[in-house]
Amino acid sequence: MQALLRPLTPLQELFDCVVVRRVTRDCLVSFEGRQYTVPFSWVGRDVEIRRGT
Repeated sequence: MQALLRPLTPLQELFDCVVVRRVTRDCLVSFEGRQYTVPFSWVGRDVEIRRGT
């Protein structure tokens, strides 16, 4: 079976946009005109948002 395995080709960048946003008191993060909910324990923290290609 190992004779059939080949090395993987390098992958392209998985994310075309990476930004940091702060979680608001109402547990929301805004990104590209939309709001997304996050766990309450993350309020006030900065989170990294990644948009895939």
